[in-house]
Amino acid sequence: MEPSLPVLALGAISLLSEFNAQRVLDIQHAHSVDGEVPDDKLDAMESRLFSTRVVRPWIQTAASKLATATGLTAGQRCNARVFESRIATGRPAADGGSMRVRIYDPVAGRDAAEGRVVVYFHGGGFTFGELGMNEGLHCALSEEASATVVSVEYRLAPRHPFPAAHNDALAAVVDVIRAGVPRRNGQARSAAKKIVVGGDSAGGNLATGILAAAAMLPGGPPAAATLFPDASLKWLAEPPSPPVAAWNADAAATVAASLRERVVGGLLVYPTALASVNRGSMVDRSDGHLLTRGAVRAFWEIYYRGKGIQARGTPWLANTTIFTDANLVIDRRAQPGGALRAALEAGRALDWTLPPTLSLLPQYDVLHDDGVALVEILRRATPQDPARHAVTHIPRATHGFVSVPEFFPETWPLAKDSAVAFLDGAFGRPAAPGHTKAAPGRAEEL
Repeated sequence: MEPSLPVLALGAISLLSEFNAQRVLDIQHAHSVDGEVPDDKLDAMESRLFSTRVVRPWIQTAASKLATATGLTAGQRCNARVFESRIATGRPAADGGSMRVRIYDPVAGRDAAEGRVVVYFHGGGFTFGELGMNEGLHCALSEEASATVVSVEYRLAPRHPFPAAHNDALAAVVDVIRAGVPRRNGQARSAAKKIVVGGDSAGGNLATGILAAAAMLPGGPPAAATLFPDASLKWLAEPPSPPVAAWNADAAATVAASLRERVVGGLLVYPTALASVNRGSMVDRSDGHLLTRGAVRAFWEIYYRGKGIQARGTPWLANTTIFTDANLVIDRRAQPGGALRAALEAGRALDWTLPPTLSLLPQYDVLHDDGVALVEILRRATPQDPARHAVTHIPRATHGFVSVPEFFPETWPLAKDSAVAFLDGAFGRPAAPGHTKAAPGRAEEL
């Protein structure tokens, strides 16, 4: 890619994100005891991430406006009806009983969506990101696929380490199933008849985790015990009941049944669903393309904070080999691709046929080959119809491109049109004018 305004802006964002993540990690290494960090040190870690969370979107917005003003791109216009609301988390009010969401309704109004809902989780390495991070994508999906998009503000590390984000993701989808999509001004919620879960990067991990949970719950020990053993499951399964403190297999079964009934697809945008930094693109595209291998390592460690990890006695992330599958077992909630692969290799039949998925994989991305590997796992999990798991390779694009579509005017239409066509197919909706059904890709192709 030639040096340009977009490349320079993305480079600045990349350097800022990795620098702050490494500084946060230094504090964590110095003061973490059994995964716990003193409150004053947590405050210091949060302060280090402040510029990533605030300056990064400012750089992104300023560069986008400059690109439009100088004629580099025509800019992006959102015609969706946008508003914010809150949905339940299953936690007590004192512990965050609700979380913020941003709703994108088709311009024709909520009735135009006819119960088609995309529940979307933003990226950001589990440490940053915001509701409007992918507004161009959300607007396009709402307008062109005539769907309601629910962008979820899940909890972030280091204040909320693993498994906070994964529990919030599950709670968000189940609350939308249970109670419907929030509306403006206290109006009655609208039913979510068909749901596609989606997300980019870390959010793609959360979306894949929802699919894995639906396929593997309830499975009995040990699989069920390592997938969403959250205190809120009883509440989620039976709305009037208060949260309970223990895993409940019956509640898990109810949650799984709800997911299987309503979830009809997964939109996975450069997902990080396998923990590996030692293969393919993790090595040959490790630097210079917005997300670096060093940042991937830092984000995982900040989110985990030593919890749910077994590494054969080796300190977490002591060296790059710690990420290899042979040396590392990560809690299956945070490695949904690995959880599915482990079940397949053990000869275990899944309790649910995975719905269709579409993976959007940019050419210049450290996570590209992990995305390819995930598609292969999904295809192995549905041998009766492997082609339902499609992949669109996005040329001349970097990790994070859906957050800044105006920086990629040549390749953004391919990603957008592929996503819209996929939603049309997943929702069983006739293709919109100008769109064709997404063709299954070949995961081997680069």
